[in-house]
Amino acid sequence: MVLTGAIPALGGTQTMIGYGMAKAAVHQLVLSQAAKGSGLPETAKAIAILPLTLDTPGNRQFKRPLDTQNWTPCETVAEYVANEICWRRPCF
Repeated sequence: MVLTGAIPALGGTQTMIGYGMAKAAVHQLVLSQAAKGSGLPETAKAIAILPLTLDTPGNRQFKRPLDTQNWTPCETVAEYVANEICWRRPCF
């Protein structure tokens, strides 16, 4: 199970409360599913990625001011997820 959380949801998100609540729920779900006794099979993984801002065309269009220096490229996320999921077996 791979879900997208967000670093800003680890603190307050006063200008985007609904977003922060949704991402906080994702964090709680992953922490709960990763714990022993969660009901997931022993070989399953619960993984969350916590980007600050994903570098997507939509974010480039709508986020201002446009400072992409600390944005996470989607390719980086894809590599991370592939490495975490496929570390023991081929993944296609």
